[in-house]
Formats: sequence, C-alpha cells, structure tokens
Amino acid sequence: MRGVLGWLLVAAAVAFAARLAGALQDYALRLLTQKVGTAMFDDGLRHTLRLSFQEAGDRRSGETMGLLQKACTDTERFVNASVNVLYSSLVGIAFLVWFGVTRNWLLIPVFGIGVLVLGGLTGLLSQKMKKTQRAIVRETSRMSGAITESLRNIELVKSLGLTSSSCSGSSSGRCSPRANSSRSNSS
Repeated sequence: MRGVLGWLLVAAAVAFAARLAGALQDYALRLLTQKVGTAMFDDGLRHTLRLSFQEAGDRRSGETMGLLQKACTDTERFVNASVNVLYSSLVGIAFLVWFGVTRNWLLIPVFGIGVLVLGGLTGLLSQKMKKTQRAIVRETSRMSGAITESLRNIELVKSLGLTSSSCSGSSSGRCSPRANSSRSNSS
C-alpha cells in the first residue's frame, strides 16, 4: 500500500510539473510571437510609408497590406512551430539519452539515423507544396490589391457624380461623352 501511494504521488508531481512547464511555454510563446509579429508589421509599415509617392503609386495598397499581414502571420507561425519543435525535441532527446545510457546505447544512433531519414523525406515532399502555396499567396495578393483599387475608383466616380443617373436619357443605356459634358457645362 505504501509503495502504491508513493508512485501515485510521483505521478501527480510529474503531471503537475508537465502542466506548469506547458503553461510557461505557452505564455512565453504568445509573448514572443506578439512582439516579433508586431515589430515585423511595424517595420514593414514604416518602410512602406517612407516610399516616394511614385513608388507607392506603383504598388497597390491592398497588395502591400496583404504582404505585411502575411509576413506577420508567417513569422508568428514560424516562431510557434520552432518553439514547439525545440521543446518537444529537447524533452525527447533527454529521455532517449537517459534510456539509452541505462538500457542500450544502440538506441541513440538508431534514433539519429531515423531523424535524418525522416527529415530528408519531409524536406523533399514539402518543396512542391511550398511552390504551390507561394503561387496562391501571390495571386491572392494581386486580387486583393485589384479589388481595393476598384473600390477606390468606384467611390471616386460616385463622389464626382459620374454615376448612371446622368445617362438615363441614353437609348443604349451607356453614357456618352456629350451627356457628361453637357451636364458639366450647364452647371
């Protein structure tokens, strides 16, 4: 009975330590990703605002904002993945080394070879996915910029009063230059 209670206390202590370590990892991870993401977004925005009017005019604002947000999100994901992989790897390697030293030393080289093989295969398989993802992001950014510019142009046309109300007398339903010029000359 005494041995069972001892092992239960050890298991509870290990579970508590694991929860505490996980909570500290999550807190540090959130803090780090927020700082890195915010700093990157601010730097990109600062750089964009430093561009001359001509350079800024050549870029679509929606595309620029899309790139900044994507860079911020990608950085946050990268930091999250790096910390999670590093933390898991350190715990796994520590356990493997302890187990290998106490049981059989051949486990350590077998594990190392397995990691190299799996890492190589994963790298090869992910290259095509990265290319496809980049193409999708590029096209999405272009579309976002085009939509933003179109909306600005529509608002400009509306604010100038160049809407279809001045074309209602036309038989084809289209505005003719004379309809617009006669309207502006009569005012």
